[in-house]
Amino acid sequence: MKYLIGFLALMPSFGAETLRLGRVNTDDARYLADQLDLMGFDIWQVADRFVDVVLSAEELAQLRSAGYAVDLVGQGQPLRDIHPDVSRGTIPTGYLDLSQIVDSMTQTEANFPNIAKVVNLTATYSAPTTVEGRSIYAIKISDNVNSDEDEPVFLLVSNHHAREIVTPVIALDALEKLTTLYGIDPQITALVDQYEIWIAPVWNPDGYVHVFNVDNLWRKNRRVFGGGIGVDLNRNYEFGWTSGCSGSTNPSSESYKGPSANSEAETQTMIAWSMDRHFAKLLDFHSFGREVLYGYACLTHPWLSFWQSEAITLSMQSGYIGEIRAPSADGEHYQWQFGTRGTFGFLTETATSFQPTYVSAQSEASLVWPGTLHLLERPIPLWGHVRDAQTGDPIEAIIDVQGVTFPNGEQITSGGAFGRYHLFAPPGTYDLAFSANGYTPVMHQVTLDATSQQLEVIMGEFCMGDFNASTRVDMLDYVNLVNNFGQPGGIFDTNGSGLVNLDDLLLVLPLWGPCL
Repeated sequence: MKYLIGFLALMPSFGAETLRLGRVNTDDARYLADQLDLMGFDIWQVADRFVDVVLSAEELAQLRSAGYAVDLVGQGQPLRDIHPDVSRGTIPTGYLDLSQIVDSMTQTEANFPNIAKVVNLTATYSAPTTVEGRSIYAIKISDNVNSDEDEPVFLLVSNHHAREIVTPVIALDALEKLTTLYGIDPQITALVDQYEIWIAPVWNPDGYVHVFNVDNLWRKNRRVFGGGIGVDLNRNYEFGWTSGCSGSTNPSSESYKGPSANSEAETQTMIAWSMDRHFAKLLDFHSFGREVLYGYACLTHPWLSFWQSEAITLSMQSGYIGEIRAPSADGEHYQWQFGTRGTFGFLTETATSFQPTYVSAQSEASLVWPGTLHLLERPIPLWGHVRDAQTGDPIEAIIDVQGVTFPNGEQITSGGAFGRYHLFAPPGTYDLAFSANGYTPVMHQVTLDATSQQLEVIMGEFCMGDFNASTRVDMLDYVNLVNNFGQPGGIFDTNGSGLVNLDDLLLVLPLWGPCL
């Protein structure tokens, strides 16, 4: 395996475009950077009196035609050719290329075979290889790593954007701590015992190789289009892809969102993996900025203040003194995870530049590590399993929070091999409706607080009127229905009128007795 990866890592990346660094002088660099960002340009650096922008040839022409004076101050070059010179801020030795990263993961598995296992995700999920023929690898850390245990699943992923070379350093640092300190540090030992932890250091392998071999400014993957090269993988996810704040539709743009949602092999691999593992928590590392991103760019969410509060805590724990912000766009990976899977997910922007010295990258990894531990230890407010009443088999169910409107179609679901679900919500009392095809919907009321609680849900085959899954229609079902008079829709709206009322009760009254 490693010989194939090594060969691919040395292959030239096809496509002749080399990016440029353009400098725009200004008296208000922060304001200009914000304006250029809104226009879709890719900011490399913000100084006191100038802004550096990463530009394709077409974007350079666009920026100049918009009236900006742009001085070319550099262009992309192979990261391997940038010689160590701390005084000039260039890259010293230390950063690992793709083959070295996979070798490091493989060596970790060899050193800790009972708790670490490297997985070729592309092969495992029969996903397409990248445009340059590469697979994507991740490593699983768990106390019984060769078994599929019924545990909450945590994902740490980095390098959706190729040039953000700090982020694989952070991922590998977390991997080292979780493995070398297992059995020594009680906190880490408990987390590895309780969780199934996955780390994916490089999610954009083609782009990462291109950064090392051709162009250190490169951000996207390497798919070739008529008008440009590459898709911004962190704009390609379907949730929010059509938002007014989604990525660019221009293939020459550094934030091009792709020809369609989920169009890229890398995105399809993540979706297949996520549907299988049903991640409870997620950290997606990027650079740069030293801040935690939460929520949406344009879309809204009824629990936005809750997400904001959680982001502040994560930022504090990551050494970023509470710095947070909304994301630059919709259609991002972490948004897809919490929008479609109910995952407790955040994006952490790390470091103060895209390619700092390697020593700085190592320091950054140490700085953010407490944030990773915090998210792992953060209690899941409500969790459990949804199972068939007769067979005990897991059920893929949708969990509807009654009385809470999710305007973008967000879903909280159960899934995976064990039918696990997890609900992250502000403290309070909630009426939850569990529904699945072929089953009678089930209602449960829960009161959430700062602790974790478990609720097991058993669902029987569909029986109209059996709202509490008791396999019979009885007085409790009638009482529940009457108590919901006046509510819009939901499982008690048996005639589909859009309102729960006396007509629904009249439909259910003749059904008294055991389900047939």
